[in-house]
Amino acid sequence: MKKNYYCLVAGLPDWKPDDRKSALSLAQLREEAEAELSPSDRQVVEMFYLPFDHANIVGRLCQTGKAFDVRGKYTEEQIGAMTDPTAVRQGDTVADESYISQTIEAFVLADAKPTASQLLSDLARGWIEALSNCGNAFAESYAQFDTTLRNIMVALQGRKYQQSVDTQIVGTGDVAEALRRSRAHDFGLRAEVDFVEQAIQIFGTADLVEREMKLDALRWSFIDEATFFDYFGVERVVAAVLKLSMVERWAELDAEKGRERFAGVIADIRQTYEKSKK
Repeated sequence: MKKNYYCLVAGLPDWKPDDRKSALSLAQLREEAEAELSPSDRQVVEMFYLPFDHANIVGRLCQTGKAFDVRGKYTEEQIGAMTDPTAVRQGDTVADESYISQTIEAFVLADAKPTASQLLSDLARGWIEALSNCGNAFAESYAQFDTTLRNIMVALQGRKYQQSVDTQIVGTGDVAEALRRSRAHDFGLRAEVDFVEQAIQIFGTADLVEREMKLDALRWSFIDEATFFDYFGVERVVAAVLKLSMVERWAELDAEKGRERFAGVIADIRQTYEKSKK
């Protein structure tokens, strides 16, 4: 039976895309959610913190020198333990997620080590697969949406520079195959992917920062629509994690211009997204 979290959800800030800061941080949100959520719902929410762990794992294994990000599920001590070469070779791990353990093991045992970007990509692929099979309808639909959106960007990049993207497209199925093979303007996906034309328009944005903002704005609109009728369920908590992740990311990149520009594009994104669904 689905559980509602009235107090937790009611206490969440009503973030807007033009927010320059939040009274609640991602780390604080995780702590509050852990105290309220059921074990199964907590696992769903925790999955959306794992990308921060991915960056920490890559930082440790590839020695990138990047500062440890405390927003992840795992502490710095735990990341150190799960990436220790001796422990990995002995089969010891503290990771709950099998894809993380397997990716770390593959890296440690490989003679030719993957680059940091390749390792991060491998972790992201495992994460998407795990998220797509987590049992929560919204989490799975977001995984499908975000994967398709990223795949479209990869396919368009390949088309622009006349490069093969077969191995870069994530997943299988008709949509992924169309992005690998089709030469049609919309990859023949107009009926299957209602935002494909909008994604193509976004790709045409010359300013790369503005392009990323438009992509995040499209994600924001999808989240709002997908959780519209989920008033107090775990879906609202997941939506909060996703939105706050975007707010914090853009605040870090450019607290002034970035937030203002993001606010300026999201209204247009929402309008065209709604039109594309009619």
